[in-house]
Amino acid sequence: MYRDIHGLTVAAASEAAVQAIDHTLDGYLAFRADLPGRVEAMMRAGPDCGLAHAVKGYLTMLAYDARVLPVARAAAAAVRLSVSATPREQAHAAALTAWVAGDADKPGPRYTATSSVRRRAGSRCRSSTILLTKR
Repeated sequence: MYRDIHGLTVAAASEAAVQAIDHTLDGYLAFRADLPGRVEAMMRAGPDCGLAHAVKGYLTMLAYDARVLPVARAAAAAVRLSVSATPREQAHAAALTAWVAGDADKPGPRYTATSSVRRRAGSRCRSSTILLTKR
Protein backbone atom coordinates (compact mmCIF):
# COMPACT_ATOMS: atom_id res chain seq x y z
CA MET A 1 0.00 0.00 0.00
CA TYR A 2 1.15 3.48 -0.85
CA ARG A 3 -0.08 6.99 -0.14
CA ASP A 4 -1.23 9.53 -2.70
CA ILE A 5 -0.45 13.24 -2.70
CA HIS A 6 -3.20 13.77 -0.10
CA GLY A 7 -1.80 11.12 2.23
CA LEU A 8 -4.60 8.66 1.52
CA THR A 9 -3.86 4.95 1.28
CA VAL A 10 -4.02 3.47 -2.21
CA ALA A 11 -3.83 -0.26 -2.87
CA ALA A 12 -1.27 -0.29 -5.67
CA ALA A 13 1.67 -2.43 -6.67
CA SER A 14 4.06 0.51 -6.91
CA GLU A 15 4.67 4.13 -6.05
CA ALA A 16 4.74 4.81 -9.80
CA ALA A 17 1.12 3.67 -10.08
CA VAL A 18 0.04 6.10 -7.37
CA GLN A 19 2.02 8.93 -8.94
CA ALA A 20 0.33 8.17 -12.27
CA ILE A 21 -3.09 8.49 -10.60
CA ASP A 22 -2.07 11.84 -9.09
CA HIS A 23 -0.74 12.96 -12.50
CA THR A 24 -4.00 11.97 -14.21
CA LEU A 25 -6.15 13.79 -11.67
CA ASP A 26 -3.93 16.88 -11.94
CA GLY A 27 -4.45 16.76 -15.71
CA TYR A 28 -8.21 16.57 -15.28
CA LEU A 29 -8.29 19.45 -12.82
CA ALA A 30 -6.12 21.60 -15.12
CA PHE A 31 -8.20 20.78 -18.24
CA ARG A 32 -5.12 19.32 -19.93
CA ALA A 33 -5.44 18.28 -23.56
CA ASP A 34 -3.15 15.31 -22.87
CA LEU A 35 -5.63 13.73 -20.43
CA PRO A 36 -6.27 10.62 -22.60
CA GLY A 37 -2.53 9.94 -22.66
CA ARG A 38 -2.36 10.39 -18.91
CA VAL A 39 -5.17 7.86 -18.44
CA GLU A 40 -3.36 5.36 -20.69
CA ALA A 41 -0.11 5.87 -18.76
CA MET A 42 -2.00 5.47 -15.45
CA MET A 43 -3.47 2.16 -16.60
CA ARG A 44 -0.05 0.92 -17.78
CA ALA A 45 1.50 1.88 -14.42
CA GLY A 46 -1.26 0.27 -12.35
CA PRO A 47 -3.22 -2.30 -14.35
CA ASP A 48 -4.33 -4.04 -11.14
CA CYS A 49 -4.92 -0.87 -9.10
CA GLY A 50 -8.58 -0.48 -8.16
CA LEU A 51 -8.37 3.29 -7.78
CA ALA A 52 -6.85 3.64 -11.26
CA HIS A 53 -9.84 1.75 -12.66
CA ALA A 54 -12.24 3.97 -10.69
CA VAL A 55 -10.60 7.12 -12.05
CA LYS A 56 -10.79 5.73 -15.58
CA GLY A 57 -14.46 4.90 -15.06
CA TYR A 58 -15.31 8.34 -13.69
CA LEU A 59 -13.51 10.12 -16.53
CA THR A 60 -15.22 7.86 -19.06
CA MET A 61 -18.63 8.68 -17.62
CA LEU A 62 -17.93 12.39 -18.03
CA ALA A 63 -18.36 11.87 -21.79
CA TYR A 64 -22.11 11.47 -21.13
CA ASP A 65 -22.34 9.11 -24.08
CA ALA A 66 -24.14 5.77 -23.82
CA ARG A 67 -21.54 4.21 -26.14
CA VAL A 68 -18.91 4.42 -23.38
CA LEU A 69 -21.01 2.63 -20.75
CA PRO A 70 -19.32 -0.75 -21.37
CA VAL A 71 -15.90 0.81 -20.64
CA ALA A 72 -17.17 2.44 -17.43
CA ARG A 73 -18.99 -0.77 -16.41
CA ALA A 74 -15.78 -2.78 -16.91
CA ALA A 75 -13.84 -0.25 -14.83
CA ALA A 76 -16.35 -0.54 -11.97
CA ALA A 77 -16.13 -4.33 -12.13
CA ALA A 78 -12.33 -4.18 -12.05
CA VAL A 79 -12.44 -2.12 -8.85
CA ARG A 80 -14.92 -4.51 -7.24
CA LEU A 81 -12.76 -7.50 -8.20
CA SER A 82 -9.55 -5.92 -6.93
CA VAL A 83 -8.49 -8.20 -4.10
CA SER A 84 -6.55 -5.51 -2.28
CA ALA A 85 -9.02 -2.62 -2.68
CA THR A 86 -9.33 -0.43 0.39
CA PRO A 87 -12.76 0.40 1.83
CA ARG A 88 -12.49 3.83 0.17
CA GLU A 89 -11.79 2.18 -3.19
CA GLN A 90 -14.76 -0.16 -2.68
CA ALA A 91 -16.91 2.93 -1.99
CA HIS A 92 -15.69 4.36 -5.30
CA ALA A 93 -16.67 1.08 -6.99
CA ALA A 94 -20.18 1.32 -5.54
CA ALA A 95 -20.53 4.96 -6.59
CA LEU A 96 -19.29 4.25 -10.12
CA THR A 97 -21.57 1.21 -10.42
CA ALA A 98 -24.58 3.31 -9.40
CA TRP A 99 -23.62 6.07 -11.86
CA VAL A 100 -23.23 3.57 -14.73
CA ALA A 101 -26.65 2.13 -13.84
CA GLY A 102 -28.16 5.61 -14.05
CA ASP A 103 -28.79 5.67 -10.33
CA ALA A 104 -26.16 8.10 -9.10
CA ASP A 105 -28.52 9.46 -6.44
CA LYS A 106 -29.15 6.01 -4.97
CA PRO A 107 -28.64 6.08 -1.21
CA GLY A 108 -25.75 3.92 -0.18
CA PRO A 109 -23.88 3.33 3.04
CA ARG A 110 -23.63 6.40 5.25
CA TYR A 111 -20.29 8.15 5.08
CA THR A 112 -18.86 11.19 6.73
CA ALA A 113 -17.03 13.37 4.23
CA THR A 114 -13.86 15.15 5.18
CA SER A 115 -12.36 17.31 2.47
CA SER A 116 -8.89 18.66 1.98
CA VAL A 117 -7.65 21.09 -0.61
CA ARG A 118 -4.05 21.16 -1.63
CA ARG A 119 -2.00 23.17 -4.06
CA ARG A 120 0.60 21.00 -5.70
CA ALA A 121 4.10 22.41 -5.94
CA GLY A 122 4.70 23.92 -9.35
CA SER A 123 1.03 23.73 -10.30
CA ARG A 124 -1.46 26.53 -10.79
CA CYS A 125 -4.39 24.32 -9.90
CA ARG A 126 -5.62 23.08 -6.59
CA SER A 127 -6.73 19.55 -6.11
CA SER A 128 -9.31 18.54 -3.60
CA THR A 129 -9.96 15.24 -2.00
CA ILE A 130 -12.99 13.98 -0.22
CA LEU A 131 -12.24 11.24 2.23
CA LEU A 132 -15.22 9.03 2.95
CA THR A 133 -15.34 7.40 6.36
CA LYS A 134 -18.07 4.87 7.08
CA ARG A 135 -20.27 5.86 9.99
